[in-house]
Amino acid sequence: MLCGLFAGWAAAAAAAPHPDAGATLVVYNTKAPQSIEVARDYAEKRGIPEKNLCPIECSVQEEISRAEYDHAVIRPIREWAQAHDLITYQGIRDLGAGREYIGATTNRLKYVVLCYGVPVKIAHDPNQMLPAALKGTRPEFQNNAAAVDGELALLPQPQAPITGFLPNPLYKKLPKDVRRWNLGMVLVSRLDGPTADLAKGLVTGALGGERLGLYGRAFLDARGIPNSNAGYKLGDDWIYGARQAAIGQGWEVVFDEQEGAFGDDMDATSCALYAGWYAHSICGPFAAAGFRFRPGAVAYHIHSWSAGTLRSPTVNWAGPLVAHGAAATMGCVYEPYLQMTPNVDVLFEKLFAGATWGEAAWSSQQFLSWMNTVVGDPLYRPFAISNDDRIAAFEARLDALTPLERDALAWAWRLRFRRMFLAGQQQEALRGCYEQATRLQERTLWVGLANLYLAANDLKRAAEAAKAAVATGADRETRAGTLWFAARSCAQARFWDDALEFYRALATDTPRPFALRAICDEAMRAALGANRPKDAEFFRNLVPPSPGVTNTPSAKTANGK
Repeated sequence: MLCGLFAGWAAAAAAAPHPDAGATLVVYNTKAPQSIEVARDYAEKRGIPEKNLCPIECSVQEEISRAEYDHAVIRPIREWAQAHDLITYQGIRDLGAGREYIGATTNRLKYVVLCYGVPVKIAHDPNQMLPAALKGTRPEFQNNAAAVDGELALLPQPQAPITGFLPNPLYKKLPKDVRRWNLGMVLVSRLDGPTADLAKGLVTGALGGERLGLYGRAFLDARGIPNSNAGYKLGDDWIYGARQAAIGQGWEVVFDEQEGAFGDDMDATSCALYAGWYAHSICGPFAAAGFRFRPGAVAYHIHSWSAGTLRSPTVNWAGPLVAHGAAATMGCVYEPYLQMTPNVDVLFEKLFAGATWGEAAWSSQQFLSWMNTVVGDPLYRPFAISNDDRIAAFEARLDALTPLERDALAWAWRLRFRRMFLAGQQQEALRGCYEQATRLQERTLWVGLANLYLAANDLKRAAEAAKAAVATGADRETRAGTLWFAARSCAQARFWDDALEFYRALATDTPRPFALRAICDEAMRAALGANRPKDAEFFRNLVPPSPGVTNTPSAKTANGK
């Protein structure tokens, strides 16, 4: 039923064309019928005109040759754009270099969207001539392999060099800050993933994030790299910066700086923002069959081949993140080298400032014509509306809200009170959150209230609020997260009867078998703390056999970026 409601309001939200619909070119592959379906679905939802739907005919494989890219991808796109008065190319005199070249004199495009079935990466062609400027550079940069997205970003520049990489004029900036930026590049993203339906779901997720607001918790997973390791410390610095950006916006942040990725014992309920590194493929709580991100979630994992394939729900990261409900992600199709991967700090900063996904994703990248691909609707603006305005809009039609909208309202109140608490208005925040939780009876607000009491070191009231959250009911997966939270809260307050009751309910009927060991270990500690050896024995008997070694530092790739 919730899926039906979600689809219904998503369609309603897209009734009017997006302001940038006319500046968005949608590219589909005529050899893949599903590619056409994704393109038309997107055009309908965003109000994109027919002339902006560009067909190409090329391989349906993820990897293509440089020759096929040149003749079957970039050339027909340029010809379509010029024929439909979207880009004008002509000879331009470059006075500095004393030569003429072909370039864009006008460009009405801002975004290019590649649909499921359009190739993802271009293989290195050893027969391409190496530019004189690159002779003597490091061998790894004498490479003309690239992500299709990164190469197509140079759509206005037909004579841009293909070997190596080029500086991105939008790095750490937004288009409004750079004069005539679109004569040099466009913002490329793709609606792609393990299936065509999941590719369509990216748009539904984006519309959900815009209508409901992007709410939930941020999960940020650094590695604790020491300052002495300056080359790899950069990745941690980005995630530390993203953490500060999220905290500055009042988000509840789950942060880890141990070497390993988040483990199975992590409760990732209500994850709306995720950034981490450095495991080869999706793991920990995000890999669980029942795990789903919040509507509109943004998730990215730093890894050299995080988008080595987009068509698998289990291999690498970009495809699996989409399969688990992320609306926006990025990844690398070949080895990018850490310094040339997206800067997570900038990504979060620009999104929180109200940028679109396409703007933030490209602002976070230092180079063009390289290995990075962007997945998701580039028109998506998760933070276009202020939290206070969203509360007012929902409250004005409270009696008509759907369950999803009521939950979003609860999250909006929860964010308001957390911001108040962090601003020093602790008693006002606690009182206000209690009043709204009592009025709305939403699980989300009771959990938020419990977190505020925990921050105020009022363990007993935190436990009572957590118990109220369990009593509100939820679907099985969400209930599991609430039970786990309530069990931990009650154990901290030494409410042993309640804690063990919640642990027992969770352990005997958990939708998270991957986390059963961690659940039982916690429950045994609680039982021993309560001096109840029989209860401890009960949970000990539920512990599953020891698994193989997974998700440990030694299981990561050797270069450990």
